Formats: sequence, structure tokens, C-alpha cells
Amino acid sequence: MEAKNEKIIVAITQGDTNGIGYELIIKTFSDPTMLELCTPIIYGNPKIAERHMATLEQQIGFNVIKQAGEAKEGKVNLLATSNNETKVEFGKRTEESKKNALEAHERAKQDMVKRLFDVLVTCPAEGLPRRNPKQLTMLVNDKTRVVQYNKGGENTLEQQLQTLTATLKRDFSILNPRIALLDNNSESKKLTEESTVVMGPYESKAFVEEGKADAFDALMVVGNIPMELGQETVKVTCGLPIIHTTASCDEMFSIAGKNEANEEAFRNAIYTAIDIARNRYNYDEAIKNPLPKLYHERKEDGEKVRFSIPKKAETKGE
Repeated sequence: MEAKNEKIIVAITQGDTNGIGYELIIKTFSDPTMLELCTPIIYGNPKIAERHMATLEQQIGFNVIKQAGEAKEGKVNLLATSNNETKVEFGKRTEESKKNALEAHERAKQDMVKRLFDVLVTCPAEGLPRRNPKQLTMLVNDKTRVVQYNKGGENTLEQQLQTLTATLKRDFSILNPRIALLDNNSESKKLTEESTVVMGPYESKAFVEEGKADAFDALMVVGNIPMELGQETVKVTCGLPIIHTTASCDEMFSIAGKNEANEEAFRNAIYTAIDIARNRYNYDEAIKNPLPKLYHERKEDGEKVRFSIPKKAETKGE
């Protein structure tokens, strides 16, 4: 993206073709205002897309292309990763449906390396190549942002917190983020004592029951996430050079082909990816040519206090 006012090019992979991926795409882009926000490129099979539209009795005019460079503004572009006759068996995970998902995924990866689009939004699919263990998945809704500590990853808790901090600054325009560390074992107390960004550690259940989440920009959870995040939650991959989001749902085979899928989380995934692209552009522009410092900053002893949660006694006295 060369200028912040240009339309974002959004690559979308079709996902498992026996699941709800195409239903999410069709319902989302049946709204013409989506094309005012972005230029979509669907990576998938045109014949499978036609089958899904016929089943849903809902048509959108796909502009079928062979290369990403052929995409047109104001159109729902469909880049044909295959064009063969493929049987659609709604609600079943088959080798053929998994192959379709993988073909779209691999073609999008190739175009991603060539920087032929700005952001990547994936439809639900299992069996795709595993992501880099150094990356984090952030769950985002209109109330909070949550990352679950990846114990099996290559990075330590401290390194994962650094990735989260950098993501909040660059991707969400939160220049002074406040992160709550939820760790029932309290083994990371030293880590939070030495940080002006990370607070805690807090006991997960009490933290949620006392409604403390609103005081923070993000939560890092060691163990199970202690709250329900809702159907409209979006997954954001942190630590990637490319912007990647997806809806938090799976293929939802039980309702595939029944016109029952809710597209809100998928639409939110597109909105979130677009917002991140804008934020990254503004952040990178701001630090491209920094002015030299004319003075030396002195770290304040009480810096961390600015980000702490007010004590209950103090709150009552206000």
C-alpha cells in the first residue's frame, strides 16, 4: 500500500469447500458498501462458488481472473486456483475439500511473497500448514484483546509479551499499551515488576469477576482463557510482516449449505485487517524520519503507577 488513501487489496482464501467459507464470502459481499472499502480477491474455484450461490439462492457477480494483477476495483474478483469439476458435499470433511483449501492457501502464499495484495483474510479450514511457532494469535472483539501464552512455542513469555506490545503499538495505534498478565501460578511476578507496560500477574477468575479487563488494552493469559469472547470475535496473527486475520469460527459443517451461517465475524475480520493496514502505514510514516532528541529523558520511578488499576478504597473515596 503506497498511500493511505488507496483502497486496500484484500486477499481471501476459500477455506474448506464443504464448509461455510463461501457462504461467509457471498453474504459479506452481497453488501455493495464493502467494495467502497476494499478490492477483494477471492482465491478459489469458480465452479464451487457457483454451486454455493445456487444452494444459497443468492448471486454475486464474480469477476474471474487468472492473476492478482488483473483485479478490478468495484468488483468481487475471484482468482481461479483451480477450475475443475469438484463435488461439493456440504458438512463433510473430504480429501477433495481439503485439497481445494490447500490449493487456494498455497497460491495466496505465493502472491503474498510477491506483495500482490495488502492483507490476507482466510476462511475456515483445517489441515493447512502449521504457522510459525514464533507467531501469536490475538483474539479481538469490541471489548478486549486476548492472547493465550504459547507454552509450546520457541519464544519465552517475555518474548511473546514483547511481540504483543509491538503489535499493539504498530497495528492498533496504542503507543502506551497496558497489558494484564493473567497467571494463576504467579511465577512471572519478577517479569511484571521490571516492566512499565505489563501489569500483574493476576489470578484469572478474580480478574474477570472484578471487571478489571476494561482497564487494559490487552490480556496475556497463561492457561485457559477465563471468559467467553462471543461469535463476532476475530483472530489476528501477531508477529507477521503480512497482515492476517480470520473469523474465530471453524468450518461449522453442521450448518454448511443451510444458509444459517452468521457472517459478522468474517466481516469484522476484513474490517480489522483494513484498520491494521491503515495503522501500519501511519505508524511507519511517523517513524520514517524521526527528529533527533534535543535532551536526555530521565526515567521516572513512578512511571508504572500511571498504568495501574486504582485501588478499591481510592475508587470509593472519589
